[in-house]
Amino acid sequence: MIRAKTTPEFNRSYAMLNKEQRKAVDTIEGPVMVIAGPGTGKTQILTLRIAHILKQTDTDPSSILALTFTEAGVAAMRKRLVSMIGSDAYRVAIHTFHGFCNMTIQRFPEDFPRLISSEQITDIDQILMMREIIEKRDHLNLLRPFHDNFAYVKKSLNAIGDLKSEYVEPDDFKKRVEESEKLFYAQNDLYNEKGAYKGKMKTVHQKTQKSIEKNKELVELYDAYEAALCERKLYDYNDMISVVVRRLDEDRDVLQRLQEEYQYVLADEHQDANASQNRLLELLVDFHEDPNLFIVGDEKQAIYRFQGASLENFLYFTNKYPNARVVELKHSYRSGQNILDVAHSVISSSDDDIERVALESRAAIEKEAVEIRTFASDEVEALWVARDIEKHIGEGVEPDEIVVLYRTNADAAYIAQALERERISYSIESNRNVLDDTSIAQFVALLRTVADFGNKELVSQVLHVRFLGFEPIDIFKILKYSSRNRTPVYDCIFSENKLKDIGVSDIKQFSVFAKRLSKWAQAGNNDPVTDVFNLVLDESGFLTTALNSSRSVEMLEKLHSLARTVEELARGNRTYKLQDLIAHLDLMDEYNISIKQSAGMHYAHRGVRLMTAHKAKGLEFDYVYLVGAWDTHWGNKRSISSFTLPIDGPVDQDNADERRLFYVALTRARSRVSVSYGRVSQSGKDRLPSQFIEEMNDSYTEDIDESAFEERLSPEVFLQAKRDTQSLSVADSEYLKDLFIEQGLSVTALNNYLTCPWQYFYSNLVRIPKIPTKYMTLGTAVDRALKTFFVTYQNDEVTKDMLLDAYEKALEQTSLSGNAFTEMYEQGHDSLSGWFDTYQGTWCKDTLNAYKIDLSIPLSLEILPNIRVRGELDKAEVYVDGITVVDYKTGKPKSRNHIIGKTKAVGSGNYFRQLVFYRMLIDAQDKYKMKNAVLDFIQPKENGTYVREEFTITQNDVDVLLKEIEKMSTEVLNLSFWDKRCDKHQKGECEYCKLRELMQ
Repeated sequence: MIRAKTTPEFNRSYAMLNKEQRKAVDTIEGPVMVIAGPGTGKTQILTLRIAHILKQTDTDPSSILALTFTEAGVAAMRKRLVSMIGSDAYRVAIHTFHGFCNMTIQRFPEDFPRLISSEQITDIDQILMMREIIEKRDHLNLLRPFHDNFAYVKKSLNAIGDLKSEYVEPDDFKKRVEESEKLFYAQNDLYNEKGAYKGKMKTVHQKTQKSIEKNKELVELYDAYEAALCERKLYDYNDMISVVVRRLDEDRDVLQRLQEEYQYVLADEHQDANASQNRLLELLVDFHEDPNLFIVGDEKQAIYRFQGASLENFLYFTNKYPNARVVELKHSYRSGQNILDVAHSVISSSDDDIERVALESRAAIEKEAVEIRTFASDEVEALWVARDIEKHIGEGVEPDEIVVLYRTNADAAYIAQALERERISYSIESNRNVLDDTSIAQFVALLRTVADFGNKELVSQVLHVRFLGFEPIDIFKILKYSSRNRTPVYDCIFSENKLKDIGVSDIKQFSVFAKRLSKWAQAGNNDPVTDVFNLVLDESGFLTTALNSSRSVEMLEKLHSLARTVEELARGNRTYKLQDLIAHLDLMDEYNISIKQSAGMHYAHRGVRLMTAHKAKGLEFDYVYLVGAWDTHWGNKRSISSFTLPIDGPVDQDNADERRLFYVALTRARSRVSVSYGRVSQSGKDRLPSQFIEEMNDSYTEDIDESAFEERLSPEVFLQAKRDTQSLSVADSEYLKDLFIEQGLSVTALNNYLTCPWQYFYSNLVRIPKIPTKYMTLGTAVDRALKTFFVTYQNDEVTKDMLLDAYEKALEQTSLSGNAFTEMYEQGHDSLSGWFDTYQGTWCKDTLNAYKIDLSIPLSLEILPNIRVRGELDKAEVYVDGITVVDYKTGKPKSRNHIIGKTKAVGSGNYFRQLVFYRMLIDAQDKYKMKNAVLDFIQPKENGTYVREEFTITQNDVDVLLKEIEKMSTEVLNLSFWDKRCDKHQKGECEYCKLRELMQ
């Protein structure tokens, strides 16, 4: 095995390591625990250690497994590793815990029969399932209260999630509850022995008794919930890890395969691991007494106990591995010493016995400060924050080096309003509910009107929706006419004569809308909800309005989230219609279930950043504003847990978690922290400062009196209208360049660009929301079926029925319904049946299926020296002399001339370019040699014969492709395609060029 080559970046970074850091990097054998406080360089340590292992040993990159908690963490680790070892970094297995378990399930489907044939349950289906379970159990006394039978639906699901995170299954939970009940009733002082309450349980014990009784009922719900999941072939989010862990616990053969594959295991942020995640780590390395397990963490930053994380998992490491090398990093390269000392004084106020070493600053900070302020109210606090931020930006501070941290997502609102009034651009990077956005809410209101066609109240409201473009005076005239003449609004807008009598300015506009509304309503009653969603999105004008919005980037991301939710809700339900979607959206509102919009690439580095302290973990900024730091908001929060599970830690643990969170917030800052709060709430109640402010060592802090600022304010300042400061359009040139570099290229993106630059722009670059058509869904289902088929074939014999069954199951897991499902089922069934008969007995057993490659290749461009390229091979047949790449095609077979680009038809040459692209990826990966490629058409020709076209891809073909990639990259980065239109546009046939024409 050839050892990996390191880059000058590795040499530079390695040379800069301090003594403790170098010890962590150089100790490449045996268990190692690194205690890495804020700013001590833990991510750098992790990546340098991986690079060092590859440099010093013959280890294959794929034999190293690194686990972390977020996809952002995965991307950051891989990016840094690429800078140190080049393309070998793409072969290192870097995953989130959930991502690793999902990959394991996909690789070994035969070992996880329950999950591989199941779908992940949605949040709303979890609610519906638990409601159904509770509704059938009228004997429940506590978890089915008379006043509201479903009051414990979400609370029970949350408790079950906690149990799964702690790797507590129903039987185990039942035993724990029985044991706690036995211990409880074994006490001697449960009952009063005299007085009026003689023989009755003492009040002090009644709460514990009730808690036990609730847990006994929860045992029944947990058991029923698991049975329902299994029966309906579903699994929940926590099952992704717990099922894999259970399998590895029970089947040593499966475990051995993974243990033999990974020689080194590393885990980041280990203090945030829950019991299931920790057990996974143990199992992966338990073949050796002193395994090559490297964990990095810091107990002071353990802030995810509410998600099941257990600090004890981190602290017990040295007991589990007594020969472990423990390395404590003591030097912070982020924060100034004052900030570190203040943070240390807070965390040292904990009521535990942990001895904590104060960090020493090695940061080159000229001026630093920790300032404490109080204000009359939240609004005054926010206004001061906004104006102070404005001052720093005016002094040259980059806006993205400023962050406002708060305790809960709800806190963002009053800060955002103040920034808008001061015309300061910002990005809220906490998870937000898409349905709270005014524009999205208006689109949903239109869908609701379509679903309830004829409802006069809904149509009266929806006429005011901005993107429909009706003049307010016309709406007023229609509603006034309807009321005065007792004529339904529908009758008004559907009658041109009435519209004429009413005197609206644009009769045609209302008539067109009325006809479309009727058309949409008919589709809503008959067609799959996904088709209706696409139809209303396209024809209502909402998509065009979103694209032309000054915040079109944000709007598209929210639309994507909504479209993805619609598709998930419809998946697997053949009768799902628009009315079902509306009912589900109502339930989501009732149970406070959000459609999450996570901040994308475009929000980073664009304006001042607003986020919760939890979200800020792992980030750093020059200026930190920690707001809302009042008692019971930061610290001493009232516990409202509905269950006391027999897995909980000490009762005072919640405040310890809050203290660590406050510590994390303080240590995000390099040079300045401002801690503040409003003295009086909106309801007029006085507030006290957070306990943690009182714990801050006043030798290192400064109390700032802002009374003069408050006295200068006039009441009118809070009445100023908000301004739109969230302007980031899809036409922003810098945004598009960043987006292109981040995304890189797939062959689909390249082919789309060469067909029409605007098809690439809308479909691949900015990605307008589109739920897949029935034909796209057919292709996906066929691909999944063939993957299942050939994975099975690696170890067992296969039959036609197996293939057809796999296809049916794959199709059932899509959002197709009604006639569309029947049509695609019959087409796929017939095609695959004939395909099996034609090729039975000719298949290779040794295959790679759905094989993904994602890496970077060099270009001869000064503007872009390297580009990310990625692709997924449907199948690769592995032979002694190389691999044959097979790509499935579900459309009608194409002629060889069309495939290689010798016809004038649209898309001519695209299939061949795809095969060349795969050769380029395989060459760059340098793991296999591609001997040839095959296009395998699953649908027969009209005469019933099946077609396979085989090609040998040459280096010259790859060179031509690279020139095409370089040409496209140059044009995209320079935006030289901006005024181009494709050939189909001249005939008025290109929908993408039409969208471009509508872009303002």
